[in-house]
Amino acid sequence: MDPMRLDECVATAASQLEDEGVAPPQILFLLGTGTGTLTSALLGARQTHLAQVEGAPIIWSEQTLHSGRMGGLSVWLLEDAPGDLEFGESGGPAQPPWERAFPVWLAAEMGARLCLLTSAGGSLVQDLRPGQLAVLRDHVNLSGTTPLLGMGQTRLGPLFPDQSELHNEALRALALERATERGISLSPRIAACVQGPALSTPAERAWFASTGAELFAQGMAGPLLACAHAGLTALTLVAITDGPAPSGATPEGLNMAELVASAEKAAPAMEDLIQSLLADLGRVASEREAEYS
Repeated sequence: MDPMRLDECVATAASQLEDEGVAPPQILFLLGTGTGTLTSALLGARQTHLAQVEGAPIIWSEQTLHSGRMGGLSVWLLEDAPGDLEFGESGGPAQPPWERAFPVWLAAEMGARLCLLTSAGGSLVQDLRPGQLAVLRDHVNLSGTTPLLGMGQTRLGPLFPDQSELHNEALRALALERATERGISLSPRIAACVQGPALSTPAERAWFASTGAELFAQGMAGPLLACAHAGLTALTLVAITDGPAPSGATPEGLNMAELVASAEKAAPAMEDLIQSLLADLGRVASEREAEYS
Protein backbone atom coordinates (compact mmCIF):
# COMPACT_ATOMS: atom_id res chain seq x y z
CA MET A 1 0.00 0.00 0.00
CA ASP A 2 1.38 3.42 -0.94
CA PRO A 3 1.51 5.50 2.27
CA MET A 4 1.11 8.68 0.24
CA ARG A 5 -2.09 7.55 -1.43
CA LEU A 6 -4.28 9.20 1.22
CA ASP A 7 -2.36 12.46 0.85
CA GLU A 8 -2.80 12.40 -2.91
CA CYS A 9 -6.51 11.60 -2.77
CA VAL A 10 -7.21 14.30 -0.20
CA ALA A 11 -5.22 16.91 -2.13
CA THR A 12 -6.93 16.03 -5.41
CA ALA A 13 -10.43 16.10 -3.93
CA ALA A 14 -9.80 19.33 -2.02
CA SER A 15 -8.45 21.04 -5.13
CA GLN A 16 -11.55 20.09 -7.13
CA LEU A 17 -13.94 21.28 -4.41
CA GLU A 18 -12.09 24.59 -4.15
CA ASP A 19 -12.18 25.04 -7.93
CA GLU A 20 -15.92 24.36 -7.92
CA GLY A 21 -16.51 26.95 -5.22
CA VAL A 22 -17.53 24.61 -2.40
CA ALA A 23 -17.18 26.62 0.79
CA PRO A 24 -14.55 25.33 3.21
CA PRO A 25 -16.11 24.01 6.41
CA GLN A 26 -15.61 25.15 9.95
CA ILE A 27 -17.38 22.04 11.19
CA LEU A 28 -17.96 18.58 9.73
CA PHE A 29 -21.23 16.90 10.69
CA LEU A 30 -20.91 13.16 10.16
CA LEU A 31 -24.45 11.92 10.61
CA GLY A 32 -25.61 8.45 11.52
CA THR A 33 -29.08 7.03 12.07
CA GLY A 34 -31.80 9.43 13.16
CA THR A 35 -30.63 12.86 11.97
CA GLY A 36 -31.72 12.86 8.36
CA THR A 37 -33.61 16.17 8.41
CA LEU A 38 -30.71 18.39 9.51
CA THR A 39 -29.92 19.17 5.88
CA SER A 40 -33.17 21.13 5.66
CA ALA A 41 -31.71 23.65 8.13
CA LEU A 42 -28.87 24.58 5.77
CA LEU A 43 -28.90 28.04 4.22
CA GLY A 44 -27.43 28.40 0.74
CA ALA A 45 -27.29 24.63 0.57
CA ARG A 46 -25.21 23.01 -2.10
CA GLN A 47 -25.05 19.31 -2.96
CA THR A 48 -21.91 17.65 -4.24
CA HIS A 49 -22.09 14.00 -5.27
CA LEU A 50 -18.91 12.33 -4.09
CA ALA A 51 -19.01 10.01 -7.09
CA GLN A 52 -18.08 13.08 -9.14
CA VAL A 53 -15.19 14.12 -6.90
CA GLU A 54 -11.83 12.86 -8.14
CA GLY A 55 -9.90 11.23 -5.33
CA ALA A 56 -12.95 10.28 -3.28
CA PRO A 57 -12.92 6.51 -2.59
CA ILE A 58 -15.52 4.46 -4.41
CA ILE A 59 -17.12 3.35 -1.13
CA TRP A 60 -18.38 6.95 -0.72
CA SER A 61 -19.71 7.20 -4.28
CA GLU A 62 -23.35 6.85 -3.23
CA GLN A 63 -23.14 9.73 -0.74
CA THR A 64 -23.84 13.43 -1.19
CA LEU A 65 -21.88 16.16 0.55
CA HIS A 66 -24.20 18.94 1.73
CA SER A 67 -22.47 22.28 2.27
CA GLY A 68 -23.93 25.56 3.42
CA ARG A 69 -24.44 27.73 6.48
CA MET A 70 -26.13 26.84 9.72
CA GLY A 71 -26.33 29.25 12.64
CA GLY A 72 -23.89 31.54 10.83
CA LEU A 73 -21.33 28.74 10.48
CA SER A 74 -19.94 27.18 7.33
CA VAL A 75 -20.66 23.48 7.69
CA TRP A 76 -20.51 20.22 5.80
CA LEU A 77 -23.14 17.57 6.40
CA LEU A 78 -22.51 14.03 5.27
CA GLU A 79 -24.40 10.84 6.01
CA ASP A 80 -21.96 8.38 7.54
CA ALA A 81 -22.94 5.42 5.40
CA PRO A 82 -20.14 4.35 3.06
CA GLY A 83 -20.72 1.45 0.71
CA ASP A 84 -19.67 -2.16 1.23
CA LEU A 85 -20.71 -2.04 4.87
CA GLU A 86 -20.50 -5.80 5.08
CA PHE A 87 -16.78 -5.26 5.58
CA GLY A 88 -17.40 -3.09 8.63
CA GLU A 89 -14.74 -0.47 9.23
CA SER A 90 -13.25 -0.48 5.72
CA GLY A 91 -14.53 -0.69 2.21
CA GLY A 92 -13.49 -4.27 1.69
CA PRO A 93 -10.44 -6.51 1.74
CA ALA A 94 -8.86 -4.79 -1.28
CA GLN A 95 -9.34 -1.24 -0.03
CA PRO A 96 -6.96 0.55 2.37
CA PRO A 97 -8.52 1.09 5.81
CA TRP A 98 -8.26 4.89 5.60
CA GLU A 99 -11.00 4.97 2.96
CA ARG A 100 -13.58 4.39 5.71
CA ALA A 101 -12.84 7.81 7.24
CA PHE A 102 -11.77 9.74 4.14
CA PRO A 103 -14.25 12.64 4.64
CA VAL A 104 -12.64 13.50 7.98
CA TRP A 105 -9.24 14.12 6.38
CA LEU A 106 -10.84 15.96 3.47
CA ALA A 107 -12.74 18.31 5.78
CA ALA A 108 -9.60 18.93 7.85
CA GLU A 109 -7.61 19.69 4.70
CA MET A 110 -10.15 22.35 3.77
CA GLY A 111 -10.22 23.97 7.19
CA ALA A 112 -12.49 22.08 9.58
CA ARG A 113 -11.25 21.87 13.15
CA LEU A 114 -14.27 20.21 14.75
CA CYS A 115 -16.34 17.14 13.94
CA LEU A 116 -19.79 16.43 15.31
CA LEU A 117 -20.72 12.77 14.95
CA THR A 118 -24.11 11.20 15.54
CA SER A 119 -24.97 7.53 15.77
CA ALA A 120 -27.48 5.04 17.04
CA GLY A 121 -26.30 2.65 19.72
CA GLY A 122 -27.29 0.07 22.28
CA SER A 123 -27.12 0.47 26.03
CA LEU A 124 -25.08 -1.87 28.21
CA VAL A 125 -26.29 -0.50 31.56
CA GLN A 126 -29.66 -0.34 33.29
CA ASP A 127 -29.69 3.44 33.78
CA LEU A 128 -29.44 4.20 30.06
CA ARG A 129 -32.68 3.34 28.30
CA PRO A 130 -34.04 3.44 24.73
CA GLY A 131 -35.07 6.92 23.64
CA GLN A 132 -32.40 8.63 25.72
CA LEU A 133 -29.31 10.35 24.34
CA ALA A 134 -25.67 9.97 25.32
CA VAL A 135 -22.65 12.19 24.74
CA LEU A 136 -19.33 10.40 24.60
CA ARG A 137 -16.70 11.14 27.22
CA ASP A 138 -14.45 8.38 25.90
CA HIS A 139 -14.49 5.29 23.73
CA VAL A 140 -12.92 1.84 23.41
CA ASN A 141 -12.04 0.60 19.93
CA LEU A 142 -13.23 -3.02 19.78
CA SER A 143 -13.58 -3.08 16.00
CA GLY A 144 -10.33 -4.97 15.51
CA THR A 145 -8.90 -2.45 13.07
CA THR A 146 -7.94 1.19 12.57
CA PRO A 147 -8.06 3.52 9.54
CA LEU A 148 -4.38 4.25 10.23
CA LEU A 149 -3.34 0.65 9.57
CA GLY A 150 -0.46 0.55 7.10
CA MET A 151 -0.60 4.29 6.47
CA GLY A 152 2.92 5.13 7.62
CA GLN A 153 4.19 8.69 7.36
CA THR A 154 1.78 11.29 5.99
CA ARG A 155 1.60 15.06 6.04
CA LEU A 156 -2.00 14.82 7.27
CA GLY A 157 -1.21 13.73 10.81
CA PRO A 158 1.23 12.06 13.20
CA LEU A 159 2.17 8.40 13.12
CA PHE A 160 0.80 7.93 16.66
CA PRO A 161 -2.03 10.45 17.25
CA ASP A 162 -2.94 11.42 20.80
CA GLN A 163 -6.54 10.49 21.70
CA SER A 164 -6.46 11.62 25.34
CA GLU A 165 -8.38 14.83 24.60
CA LEU A 166 -10.24 13.75 21.46
CA HIS A 167 -13.69 14.07 23.05
CA ASN A 168 -14.04 17.79 23.76
CA GLU A 169 -14.70 18.28 27.46
CA ALA A 170 -15.96 21.86 27.16
CA LEU A 171 -18.45 20.97 24.44
CA ARG A 172 -19.61 17.95 26.41
CA ALA A 173 -20.36 20.17 29.42
CA LEU A 174 -22.22 22.64 27.22
CA ALA A 175 -24.22 19.83 25.61
CA LEU A 176 -25.29 18.61 29.04
CA GLU A 177 -26.26 22.16 30.00
CA ARG A 178 -28.28 22.76 26.82
CA ALA A 179 -30.00 19.39 27.20
CA THR A 180 -31.05 20.21 30.76
CA GLU A 181 -32.47 23.54 29.58
CA ARG A 182 -34.61 21.68 27.02
CA GLY A 183 -35.67 18.76 29.15
CA ILE A 184 -33.67 16.32 27.02
CA SER A 185 -32.29 13.22 28.71
CA LEU A 186 -28.54 13.28 28.00
CA SER A 187 -25.72 11.65 29.95
CA PRO A 188 -21.94 11.35 29.49
CA ARG A 189 -20.91 7.79 28.64
CA ILE A 190 -18.09 5.55 27.43
CA ALA A 191 -18.79 3.77 24.13
CA ALA A 192 -17.53 0.50 22.76
CA CYS A 193 -16.91 1.04 19.05
CA VAL A 194 -17.60 -2.31 17.44
CA GLN A 195 -17.60 -3.83 13.99
CA GLY A 196 -20.75 -4.53 12.07
CA PRO A 197 -23.13 -4.91 10.53
CA ALA A 198 -24.74 -7.43 12.85
CA LEU A 199 -26.97 -7.41 15.90
CA SER A 200 -24.72 -8.37 18.80
CA THR A 201 -25.03 -11.61 20.73
CA PRO A 202 -25.63 -11.54 24.51
CA ALA A 203 -22.07 -12.80 25.04
CA GLU A 204 -20.68 -10.01 22.89
CA ARG A 205 -22.61 -7.42 24.87
CA ALA A 206 -21.22 -8.87 28.08
CA TRP A 207 -17.73 -8.53 26.63
CA PHE A 208 -18.37 -4.92 25.58
CA ALA A 209 -19.52 -4.11 29.11
CA SER A 210 -16.47 -5.81 30.65
CA THR A 211 -14.24 -3.17 29.02
CA GLY A 212 -15.94 -0.39 30.97
CA ALA A 213 -18.21 0.67 28.12
CA GLU A 214 -21.75 1.80 28.92
CA LEU A 215 -23.03 1.67 25.34
CA PHE A 216 -21.91 0.28 22.01
CA ALA A 217 -22.18 1.57 18.46
CA GLN A 218 -21.04 0.31 15.08
CA GLY A 219 -18.83 2.18 12.64
CA MET A 220 -17.57 4.97 14.92
CA ALA A 221 -14.00 3.80 15.49
CA GLY A 222 -12.74 4.84 12.06
CA PRO A 223 -14.03 8.43 12.05
CA LEU A 224 -12.96 9.02 15.66
CA LEU A 225 -9.42 7.78 15.03
CA ALA A 226 -9.26 9.89 11.87
CA CYS A 227 -10.33 12.94 13.87
CA ALA A 228 -7.49 12.37 16.33
CA HIS A 229 -5.03 11.92 13.46
CA ALA A 230 -6.26 14.96 11.52
CA GLY A 231 -6.33 17.25 14.56
CA LEU A 232 -10.11 17.60 14.81
CA THR A 233 -11.74 17.78 18.21
CA ALA A 234 -14.94 15.73 18.46
CA LEU A 235 -18.40 15.82 19.97
CA THR A 236 -20.31 12.56 19.57
CA LEU A 237 -24.02 12.13 20.29
CA VAL A 238 -25.65 8.69 20.40
CA ALA A 239 -29.37 7.88 20.28
CA ILE A 240 -30.03 4.78 22.38
CA THR A 241 -32.20 2.28 20.51
CA ASP A 242 -32.17 -0.72 22.86
CA GLY A 243 -30.91 -1.77 26.24
CA PRO A 244 -30.19 -4.74 28.48
CA ALA A 245 -33.03 -6.82 29.85
CA PRO A 246 -34.00 -6.03 33.45
CA SER A 247 -32.05 -8.01 36.02
CA GLY A 248 -33.25 -11.61 36.08
CA ALA A 249 -35.32 -11.28 32.91
CA THR A 250 -34.76 -13.25 29.73
CA PRO A 251 -33.33 -11.07 26.91
CA GLU A 252 -35.82 -10.43 24.12
CA GLY A 253 -35.00 -10.82 20.44
CA LEU A 254 -33.95 -7.74 18.47
CA ASN A 255 -35.78 -6.40 15.44
CA MET A 256 -33.88 -4.10 13.08
CA ALA A 257 -37.00 -2.19 12.03
CA GLU A 258 -37.78 -1.47 15.68
CA LEU A 259 -34.23 -0.25 16.29
CA VAL A 260 -34.40 2.14 13.34
CA ALA A 261 -37.81 3.38 14.48
CA SER A 262 -36.40 4.00 17.95
CA ALA A 263 -33.53 6.05 16.50
CA GLU A 264 -35.92 8.07 14.37
CA LYS A 265 -38.09 8.72 17.41
CA ALA A 266 -35.08 10.20 19.19
CA ALA A 267 -34.10 12.32 16.18
CA PRO A 268 -36.12 15.47 17.04
CA ALA A 269 -34.48 15.75 20.46
CA MET A 270 -31.02 15.18 18.98
CA GLU A 271 -31.57 17.74 16.25
CA ASP A 272 -32.96 20.26 18.75
CA LEU A 273 -29.86 19.75 20.89
CA ILE A 274 -27.55 20.22 17.92
CA GLN A 275 -29.31 23.44 16.91
CA SER A 276 -28.97 24.76 20.46
CA LEU A 277 -25.23 24.06 20.38
CA LEU A 278 -24.39 25.90 17.15
CA ALA A 279 -23.03 29.03 18.84
CA ASP A 280 -20.94 26.87 21.17
CA LEU A 281 -19.67 24.77 18.29
CA GLY A 282 -18.69 27.88 16.37
CA ARG A 283 -16.80 29.32 19.32
CA VAL A 284 -14.81 26.12 19.86
CA ALA A 285 -14.09 25.80 16.13
CA SER A 286 -12.78 29.38 16.09
CA GLU A 287 -10.60 28.71 19.12
CA ARG A 288 -9.17 25.63 17.45
CA GLU A 289 -8.50 27.55 14.25
CA ALA A 290 -6.63 30.22 16.25
CA GLU A 291 -4.42 27.49 17.69
CA TYR A 292 -3.49 26.40 14.17
CA SER A 293 -2.81 29.94 12.92
